[in-house]
Amino acid sequence: MKNKLLLPLILSLSQNSAALDCDYAADTLYQAYDLHHQSHAYQREKLLVKIAIENCPEMPEAQNYYGSLLEDKGKYTQAIIHYKKAIALGPDFSEAWNGLGETYHKQVQRKKFLHKYRKNIFL
Repeated sequence: MKNKLLLPLILSLSQNSAALDCDYAADTLYQAYDLHHQSHAYQREKLLVKIAIENCPEMPEAQNYYGSLLEDKGKYTQAIIHYKKAIALGPDFSEAWNGLGETYHKQVQRKKFLHKYRKNIFL
């Protein structure tokens, strides 16, 4: 009988804990947004977004933000991974779709540039 009473309590506490984790993740994400326009704060911004992802991995906004940070640094393959995670979590999340499309475009342009550059070096 005790076990039957404890199970709903345990489930309720775990759900409350998950909600608190996601609230904390949202707060850290807002802190990262505040740092976005400060050029010297990239590492801190990146850390805050990682903390948000660790606390609430099901938050598409955090995955999208991390993808955007990676895209800005030219880490297109890694950015694509996080944009896809954001889309998997929120299929209607248009910012993630947009980021994915832009990153694919940049990646293709970069490959074309490198091909031409390598070709011209060996002339």
